[in-house]
Amino acid sequence: MARLVTGLFAITVGFAGVLPAQAPPDAPGVAAVSPFTLLPLSTPTPSRTASGRPGRGYWQQRADYRIAATLDTATRQIRGRETIHYTNNSPDALRYLWLFVEQNICSRAGITE
Repeated sequence: MARLVTGLFAITVGFAGVLPAQAPPDAPGVAAVSPFTLLPLSTPTPSRTASGRPGRGYWQQRADYRIAATLDTATRQIRGRETIHYTNNSPDALRYLWLFVEQNICSRAGITE
């Protein structure tokens, strides 16, 4: 047991030389900050609490997709249709809806095998 305590003491003393020293709070250029100082949190709203968690008035948009596609291996073509059903759960009316569609993102143009 004495050997274990001596070993732990030696390790602790060894790490003390590796850890950086903290400046005293009254040192020039060092602000005295208590670890118990309140965090500056944002003002709560009906949709978000001050911590950022969802509040009572929280809402989320919803988009449901229905995709029907066929693959023609002989011509190496994909044909398909897609229907998007978008639900606006926001208390505000949407004047427009922005969709970003990548066409031919997997095109093999310019790729040599």
